[in-house]
Amino acid sequence: MKEFKANKINVFKYLDVIAYVFLINFTLYLVLNTQISFNFFAQRSNIYLWLSTIMTLLEIIFFNTYGLFSLHKKSFKDSIYSLGLSIILINFSTWFISLLDRSFIYPRNIFLILVIYQFLILGAWTIFSWKVQKKLSPIKNLMIIGEREEVENIIDKLLRQRNKNINIKYICNNIEILEDYIEKVDEVVVCSDILDEYKDLIINHCINHNKELYIVPEIYDIAMTSSRLEEFDDMPVLKISSFNISFGKRVLKRLFDIIISSICIIILSPIMLVVAIMIKSHDKGSILYKQKRVTNRDREFELYKFRTMIVDAEKMTGPVLATDKDPRITPLGRVLRSTRLDELPQFLNVLKGDMSIVGPRPERDYFIKEFTKEIPEFRYRTAVKAGITGLAQVLGKYTTTPEDKLKYDLLYIKNYSLLLDLKILIQTVKVIFIKESSQGVVKDKGKLFKELDVEGLENSGIVKF
Repeated sequence: MKEFKANKINVFKYLDVIAYVFLINFTLYLVLNTQISFNFFAQRSNIYLWLSTIMTLLEIIFFNTYGLFSLHKKSFKDSIYSLGLSIILINFSTWFISLLDRSFIYPRNIFLILVIYQFLILGAWTIFSWKVQKKLSPIKNLMIIGEREEVENIIDKLLRQRNKNINIKYICNNIEILEDYIEKVDEVVVCSDILDEYKDLIINHCINHNKELYIVPEIYDIAMTSSRLEEFDDMPVLKISSFNISFGKRVLKRLFDIIISSICIIILSPIMLVVAIMIKSHDKGSILYKQKRVTNRDREFELYKFRTMIVDAEKMTGPVLATDKDPRITPLGRVLRSTRLDELPQFLNVLKGDMSIVGPRPERDYFIKEFTKEIPEFRYRTAVKAGITGLAQVLGKYTTTPEDKLKYDLLYIKNYSLLLDLKILIQTVKVIFIKESSQGVVKDKGKLFKELDVEGLENSGIVKF
């Protein structure tokens, strides 16, 4: 039954892509014919085909990046938000491209009308598609294998997702009686604190029983990604590259940085000017805040930000990470931080070559030394230039642990490509407008585990959501 449902949802997802492509072209045809000329298609079919091609390509890029072709994995709120943002970006990009085409002689407010029509029509389909995909998605029983602390953390994360298609059925750390229970679940999550010899056993069990397997990675596992097959005579071996980016890719990345940072500085200069005037008029202090940060090869540089704290905020406290309700942050500073406008001067850092558009966020040397005491691999993230945004920023949260952020940063370095940079850049536009998720979904983890026997499965509890 579950396999039948999975096949049905896969078929529906292909229909969903076709429907979205058809609807965006239908709205384009409808608006051009009603707002410009009733016979627009017959008179100016070349312009329609030009706009149709551009919008279809942009739709595939943005919808795929924001997960609109897999609505069963998203919440309803996120689906609508992703749709609205995608439509705005599609029409803004098309409008920008139309400025370069002198043959486009029609009023460009047509793109504003298109946003409204597309949001209403594609929004109706999105609501229908989301409901159908949620109904077709089978409920999967899940087993989590690990020690209590990490198991609690994973359950907390799953609860935050509010995915009703996941039913946490078993949790355990007793490997000896594991095989009998793997048969009763659909998916298995293996925590990083399980010994390697036991991981091998679990992997074999899951393969034998055709179960989906998730492993929380350690640094060793991340180092193994993108490994290359070689041979010692007739013996297969895996060559593991260091945490670095090749010379050729670094050249392309630098060209990408120069182009994107130059465009952003030109487009955002009016906003930056207004922010600068507001900061200066607020308390007459300095506009920019300069701070020593560490980039590639442990090289220090001066990071530029719009000042969001009172003058000489660290004079008394020394290096301290800012908290959510830090009294040192000015009222204007809170607005700048929440909208990420305080980060705009960093495009100057990128143009200078100290930073990249995408990369691990730059840390202060003091905090790098502190984190390295607990996580020795933390230094690996400085193998590449620091970035304005990164994989940890679009997939993680402000409250994500330094260790998990490090894993995202190292995964980025190991899997770097120009397409990955573009994807992260597009995803950054989305997370800029998302307020940080509130904490405390699971207020009392101890209470949650009262009925669960994490020492074995003989009296295992069952958690249903």
